[in-house]
Order: sequence, then C-alpha cells, then structure tokens
Amino acid sequence: MILHAKITGLSVSKHCMSIKLSSDRTEQYFVESLKGIKGIQQKYVIEYNENGKNKKIYFNGKVQSINIRKGIFFVIHVEREKWTIVNIAMAVDEDVICKFFNRKEMILSDLLQNVSQLLNMSIEDVLYKFTTYEKNGHVHEGKKSIFELSDRHKDVVISKLSKIIRDKEQNKN
Repeated sequence: MILHAKITGLSVSKHCMSIKLSSDRTEQYFVESLKGIKGIQQKYVIEYNENGKNKKIYFNGKVQSINIRKGIFFVIHVEREKWTIVNIAMAVDEDVICKFFNRKEMILSDLLQNVSQLLNMSIEDVLYKFTTYEKNGHVHEGKKSIFELSDRHKDVVISKLSKIIRDKEQNKN
C-alpha cells in the first residue's frame, strides 16, 4: 500500500522510536489496510524529497495506533537505531510517501529476495522478468516495484516464484 502523508512528530524513548504521521486520505481502503497491519511487525519505506533528491528510509516497525477524524493519524513504533532516528528527524514536517508491505507484499518480497539470490539477479530484474508477458502478439513490459502490481498480479508472481524455488529444491535432492 502507498499512502501520502506528513511526518508530524518523532519521539524517542529508551527502547523504541515513535513516528507520528497524518494523511488527509480517508477512503475506506486506506483505513482497512492500516487496521489490517496494526500491531504486525513489517517492512516500511518512507520516501521524501530533500533539496531535489529523492530520499528513501527503510525500516522495520509496526503500526501501534490509528485515529480517524478529518484524516488518518497513525503512529509507527520502530526499533531505536541511530541511523533511522537521524533520517526520520530530517523528514519531520515533510510530505512523504509511506510504503507499507501488507502480508502478500511481505511474502512476495521474501520470495523475490530468495529467487534473486538463486538466479544471481537484482530483485528489480527478477520482478521485471516475471511480470513481463506477451498477449495477442503484444509484449507487456514488466514492473520494477511490487507496489505497481495489482493483487491478482501479485498472486501470479508469488506462484511463479514459489515454483522456481520448489524446482531448485527438487533438483538438489
């Protein structure tokens, strides 16, 4: 899921860091998606623009609380790491793009990592390879990000990648 938001605050305690975010998006899809991942440890990416450069911050955390009024307000708890604290602090009060990995995206991400190692290819190249297809003589270019895939397309890619891993394991035996 991709959600445009603003980092409104950052709190650092002895054991964790709390990132406070707000978004004016109130569509049910976003509300339900956030509720579905609340309390689940997962991967996040926050992207923002700093002096004309696109910056990305990767971290593991979990949505701890959600408040819905005139928008969505939510808090993500993150392990306390100096690198993450400094980078998130630089993005406070900035408009950001939050990328949340739902369960299916987490499975797909893990499979892509494994297959990229098996095939000695980058994750983006593996995804591109397994999302490029031909239909009625027309080649449909693949995707380079799992966030560009529909849920159905994610299912197809998960199936293809799982088959690659199964085949490799069977060839070992």
